[in-house]
Amino acid sequence: MLKIEKEKIAEWKDRLEKEKNEAYRQLKLQADESEATRRRLERARNDVVRQVTAIVAEKDSLEKEVYYTLFGENTSLCFGK
Repeated sequence: MLKIEKEKIAEWKDRLEKEKNEAYRQLKLQADESEATRRRLERARNDVVRQVTAIVAEKDSLEKEVYYTLFGENTSLCFGK
């Protein structure tokens, strides 16, 4: 009877060890996927910042061009200088 109980306990421990290893493997995969997603989002955010910066610079340039066209060198009327 004791031998059967020992075998059952050993089987139970093996099963728990396999479940633990599988859970660890899945968590590792999720962590890797999360890190990849984080990096993609960071790259996308940086791209957006670069694009917005370029758009704002272009907008400012176009506004100044319009003001210079309208007011000539007398920019104090439009730029508060």
